[in-house]
Amino acid sequence: MLGLTQGWRTEWGGLLMFHDRLGDVAEAWRPRFNAMTLFTVPQLHSVSAVVPFAPQARYSVSGWLMAAPAP
Repeated sequence: MLGLTQGWRTEWGGLLMFHDRLGDVAEAWRPRFNAMTLFTVPQLHSVSAVVPFAPQARYSVSGWLMAAPAP
């Protein structure tokens, strides 16, 4: 995921959250401008909701890198 929003604050939500095997949040990261976050999958993760009073939109680009299937 590549963060495209400058000055994002934690209290506005939009956090990338990693969950443990019980589903509890083990770690959460605030979006940062021009920072790329890479992690392996499968891994339990989600993004928290952005609060309606956030003064700006949260923008990011995400994608998947996969190995080619074996012939």
